[in-house]
Amino acid sequence: MEIIDKERIEILKQDLEEDFKDVYQELLTLYENDFAPQKSRLADEIASENYSAAATTTHQLKGGARNVGMAKLSSTLAEIETALKGGQKEIALRLQSGLDNLFREALPEAQKLIS
Repeated sequence: MEIIDKERIEILKQDLEEDFKDVYQELLTLYENDFAPQKSRLADEIASENYSAAATTTHQLKGGARNVGMAKLSSTLAEIETALKGGQKEIALRLQSGLDNLFREALPEAQKLIS
């Protein structure tokens, strides 16, 4: 799977035209600032076995990742959400442990799109 969803980025470029770089930078900044606190909340929710809340947090993280075209991260978050909805804590924990790496891998690739 690609790190960045190039089709999603092309759609954003077409929709936003000359505003793409400014709007995309703002979206990236918002997601970057929101990622760590939401990921921390997700870890707490999983640890306390509050799977419903964890699924909601995962869904929010997934949506943000999809909005900025972080395909691999979004896909992993979708897997976590499915595991949580099925009460599969072990799978959710295993996948959740790799989120930081996926985010660190995707962010510089996304930033290249506007540099």
